[in-house]
Amino acid sequence: MKSNYQFDKTVQINSSLKQQCNVLYQECCTADKLKHPCCFEDEFDRFTDFPRLYSVSSEKKLLGFLSVYIIDSNHVEFCIFVHPDYRSQQLGKRLLKYFFTDYDKADIDVCIHPENKSGIVFLNDNNFHLSSTELLMELSFNSARSKNSLPKKDFTSNTFKYIIDNECVGSCNVSCLSDIQVCISHVIIFNPYKNRGLGYEFMKKVCHEISKDFKKVLLHVSRENIPAYKLYKKLKFKEIESTLIYTYGKKNDYNL
Repeated sequence: MKSNYQFDKTVQINSSLKQQCNVLYQECCTADKLKHPCCFEDEFDRFTDFPRLYSVSSEKKLLGFLSVYIIDSNHVEFCIFVHPDYRSQQLGKRLLKYFFTDYDKADIDVCIHPENKSGIVFLNDNNFHLSSTELLMELSFNSARSKNSLPKKDFTSNTFKYIIDNECVGSCNVSCLSDIQVCISHVIIFNPYKNRGLGYEFMKKVCHEISKDFKKVLLHVSRENIPAYKLYKKLKFKEIESTLIYTYGKKNDYNL
């Protein structure tokens, strides 16, 4: 195999390059028999000057890429893929080194499939540490109205508030994913009201309201967040997908 590899980086991912990355991503998923987590960002706001994609090619053939998702000015995530036939060439490590020339001051996370053993070894060898296991959980309803019933509520961007005696004790966001399912996020019970069982009562009411119009609700939760995880299990949410989160240079706070 040739060793004259060309490394590049770009601020904005054009459609041709993105298509090449998608093809390589599918090849990796097929070869590894896994549905790898993957992130692309091609529409930017404040962070227009930072590279979003690092790539390596040979004779115009894309052999690997590292794609960056910028969460805020101090926190980024990335995914990295190398063609199965070239993984012995240290291309992943060289892409990572290239990435660090721009993002060495940021907090860095990587999402990885739990069964991606070689990827986990790669991250461990490069000073990444397991920080959490993120779960996608789902609750299904049998009581949703039919399509011919009254129009659905507008859950495109909706905040539910839990009011007790004219005091707001908690809140959550509910956003519509499709005609049949919504996503719950940013669930919080405010400090003075925690540890009173209000989180369960609040989520029970929210799910009941959602069940009038939708068939499914999804949410993400860290398995290490024991109170929240137990709450959703009590509400009959089921785990449908899990992802490991590795963080660069920081030991995790959990006994895993």
